[in-house]
Amino acid sequence: MSNSSERFQFSKRTSHLRFENGLEVLVLRDDFAPVVSVQGWVRVGSMHEEEFLGGGISHLIEHLVFKKTKHFDGQEIAKAVQEIGGQLNAYTSFDRTVYYVDGPAEGWETAIRVVSDLIFFPQFPDDEFEREKEVIRREIAMGKDDPERVLGEALFKLCFAGHPCRHPVIGYLEAFNQITLEDVKCFHARHYAPNNVFLVITGDITDNQVREWVETNLSSVERKMRAPVVLPTEPRQVGVRRDVISFDTEVSRVDLAWRIPSLTHPDMPVLDVMARVLGSGRSSRLYRKIREELQLAHSVSASSYTPGHDGLFVLNADTEPEKVEVLVEALRDEVKKLVQDGVTDAELEKAKRGVLSAMYGGLSTTTGLAGQLGGAWLLTGGLDLAQSYLGGIERVTNDAIRRVAGEWLTDDGECLVVVNPRNAESEEVSDDSQKSVSRLMPDVLPAVHSSGLQILVGPIHRVPLVSLQLAFLAGSQADPEGKAGLAQLTAKTLLKGTKTRSADALMDALESRGGRIGASSGNNTLSLGVSVMKDDLALAMEILSEVLTSPLLPQQGFELERAAQLQSIKESEDHLVSLAMREARAILYQGTVLENGALGSKESVGTIEHSDVEGFVNSRIVGSGGVVSVFGDVERQEVLDLLNGMPLNAGDVDRVKSVNRLVTPVTTMESRVLHRDKQQGVVVIAFPAPGVGHPDSNALQLLNEASSDMASRLFQRIREEQGLAYYVSTTMFQGIGGGMFSFYLGTDPEKLDHAEAEMRAEILRLVTEGLDDEELFRAKQSMRGSLIMQSQSHSAMGTKAMIDHLLGMGWNAVENDLKEIEKLTREDVAAAAARWLVDSGVTVRVQP
Repeated sequence: MSNSSERFQFSKRTSHLRFENGLEVLVLRDDFAPVVSVQGWVRVGSMHEEEFLGGGISHLIEHLVFKKTKHFDGQEIAKAVQEIGGQLNAYTSFDRTVYYVDGPAEGWETAIRVVSDLIFFPQFPDDEFEREKEVIRREIAMGKDDPERVLGEALFKLCFAGHPCRHPVIGYLEAFNQITLEDVKCFHARHYAPNNVFLVITGDITDNQVREWVETNLSSVERKMRAPVVLPTEPRQVGVRRDVISFDTEVSRVDLAWRIPSLTHPDMPVLDVMARVLGSGRSSRLYRKIREELQLAHSVSASSYTPGHDGLFVLNADTEPEKVEVLVEALRDEVKKLVQDGVTDAELEKAKRGVLSAMYGGLSTTTGLAGQLGGAWLLTGGLDLAQSYLGGIERVTNDAIRRVAGEWLTDDGECLVVVNPRNAESEEVSDDSQKSVSRLMPDVLPAVHSSGLQILVGPIHRVPLVSLQLAFLAGSQADPEGKAGLAQLTAKTLLKGTKTRSADALMDALESRGGRIGASSGNNTLSLGVSVMKDDLALAMEILSEVLTSPLLPQQGFELERAAQLQSIKESEDHLVSLAMREARAILYQGTVLENGALGSKESVGTIEHSDVEGFVNSRIVGSGGVVSVFGDVERQEVLDLLNGMPLNAGDVDRVKSVNRLVTPVTTMESRVLHRDKQQGVVVIAFPAPGVGHPDSNALQLLNEASSDMASRLFQRIREEQGLAYYVSTTMFQGIGGGMFSFYLGTDPEKLDHAEAEMRAEILRLVTEGLDDEELFRAKQSMRGSLIMQSQSHSAMGTKAMIDHLLGMGWNAVENDLKEIEKLTREDVAAAAARWLVDSGVTVRVQP
């Protein structure tokens, strides 16, 4: 790890700008890609709310500042960011509120202007206050529908008796209702002072540019006198705490947790290593023992949450209700083994390399760099947290793990929260159009394997990481009739070992070196991916070759993954928009290859046999139907030499025929109502859409882009002006030969009829009038910005190149995408909308 220390000495590379009014700005130049990240960090979160504690006033302010600022009317904020091709967002947590814009570097001035305006110059218009409060009331209600959120909030409330982080960031409805506009203005004036704010700016920008801009535009913002916020000391826990919650779900969810020290405590690196040993990856102790051997959970993990105040060490799992008690005991047993026996040398080395690999990955984008700097500055007042943290990781020993586990993960310090289905017994227990296009992809010279597998190698010598990915024309559209979900089940079963390595040995080989492997299936493809550090490229290639050419596909592993997939289908019932989308898709494409998503249904997955998986591997995981991309710190010839030794079956997949087929929707007019006992209602209106590579694809993508953000007419009309929905947006999926364009919203069930009527009116306007010039411009800039942002990550670049190449558009289709998007006119978009958004659409409502 020592050779990485210089990379993480950010204090040597970062300019720290101080201004007379107390504002501090951190600028780290990173010109690898033509992008910039601007983040504004306000040192206030839900735990600093004093007399408003539990009211969620910090989160409310985060919403309200977007309504109007000194230089922008409400919708102009999102428009300004779209026009530079950027992305805008904000979040509030216990100890901070952060506003950020990421986008192409040429738009840096707009990015800083928007972030600064949101923080220092909000106007808080009277007519928006109650409207936005109603939006958050719906968000609070929706949180009560989400089992994971219910579990998380219950855990913090149980574990913290005195510290204000026991209260949810969003607040309690009763306390929230009491907040007035005058309260908001006073709270903002108190905390949003330049001496309580700092900016973090990373990317292709200089400190001189930033200094001049800040001096010109923010020097007039006055420093404020501020009294420190005094937080209570959390009392020592002296007994077990438990909470069992009944919830409308089919799955039991468990959090077993202990309070642990803060980020600055010397035991923090040890706790992070312990979490990796217990529950990070398929070779972890919990995964092997709890999921694979005992089959007590469908998912299980461990995490170490270490903020600036006391944190939590959490073991999380989901299971059937009848297994909860045994599951909890098994989790406790694994903790006891850690205290008594510690870890092996191999486990310790694996965890340390895992930390290093994760750190590299997180710092490979300007956004990640800004987040790292901001977190370090907020919590420690320094910039080299990453470097000191890695030093701490390097010093972790087996003796330290036994000591720390025994000291912090005690019987008396245990907190257990269980969310059970209501009918289960309670057990104790996120004109410049072509500028910089040449930098969006590295130079790739395609090659072909002897099996017909297409090879793409993208050398990117930025960090010593390599992403190896393979995709085959074997997604859900390749599932045989009546066997929906087979591709996804095959992907997961592929990782159950090879003829030379068991599943455990397979995972160990990579995770012990800080690498990871995954497999999944989508609409069009089945994918395998491995991420490793540079010096483990040969190992990664060896393991991928084994998985592809000699998978074990054990009966027991197949049955375990089938059970897990059925569990995932159950859990998906809790997400109402996804539920409605799946239903709309099934109606639109009933009886065709586009009817089902990757998971399949309870009925179809229940019919899949082990022999089906074997047959799918033999027929679909073949060279003639696949592409491999190797992007990162590699050389082309080195990769080709390694791939030449992979004995992949050629198969007989006709790629050209496969990607050029057409799928005709069964209907474009049908309505269905699903009933669920939830506090929100959902409407989805879906239309057929073109498949990948269709001439209308980019036009509809622009329409989707223009209709799916905070500046869209849908959002402004339905959410902002009328307050009819908490969220309203569009989405589009594209399969081979067909797809689906969907409008959706979530609202109070009593407002469903009105909200649906307004959404239909807006759909009609889009079809009859199309986009105006401003909407089209912003949509183009937003799509361009998204494509540019992908150029930061070798993994994202490798994925796009691979999928585009597999689907017949060429590895560098991004350049053609940008050119085609720029050429599209309002008339082109309107014509595409008129061709596809026809009839009344397939409508699915989910309501109580």
